[in-house]
Amino acid sequence: MRRLIGDIRFVVAVIGGGVIAVGLFLLMHQFISTNRQVKVSATTVNLVNFVQVQRESKVRTKNYNLPKPPPKPKNPPPKTQIQTTAANAVQNRSRSLNVKLSGVSFGGTGVVVGNYAPPTNTSGYAPLTPMVRIAPLYPPQAAYQGVQGSVYVCFTVEPDGSVSSPYVKRASTPQVRRMLGQAALKNILQWKFFPRKVNGKPVATRPVCQPIQFRIPRGEASQGG
Repeated sequence: MRRLIGDIRFVVAVIGGGVIAVGLFLLMHQFISTNRQVKVSATTVNLVNFVQVQRESKVRTKNYNLPKPPPKPKNPPPKTQIQTTAANAVQNRSRSLNVKLSGVSFGGTGVVVGNYAPPTNTSGYAPLTPMVRIAPLYPPQAAYQGVQGSVYVCFTVEPDGSVSSPYVKRASTPQVRRMLGQAALKNILQWKFFPRKVNGKPVATRPVCQPIQFRIPRGEASQGG
């Protein structure tokens, strides 16, 4: 009897387990099918359609035309001719004022002083005349090597008689220019002049050119050589 009851319980348990297993399977199947539908519907709802706008492939360009230059006048204005004539007159006048003074030979040191001013004529003109001429300092290196010669210096004499803007135009030799040129320029700045007068008034004179000669006394030249 006990064995029969045990068999019945076993059969009931097996049948109940099978029913429960089939129910769980059906429940899981239903849940899975429902989840798929939700996902599909959600995916379908979230789709967005973008409208693409076609861009123009050609670039629009604008042509900017520069204004045409005005035509050149056939006949130049008379003002330009007047200015050119005046400029040529000034250049010719400046060239005519090239004054060459007498050469001065210095051997050592010394000062030459002119103690009187040149007379002014009835039209108010007076020539340019040196007032004070100072001997240049002989560069020691040039004296030791026995370099001597003349340096041709040009400059401007201002209305007050002072010297400005000197420059070496030429020299007797390249060596003289190189070794004695600066000494000549420093020297000419120490000179003083009675200025040239026009209509009774002192005026600037340019260019004034003066040769400055450098000579070494014979005794010193022989020692240097």
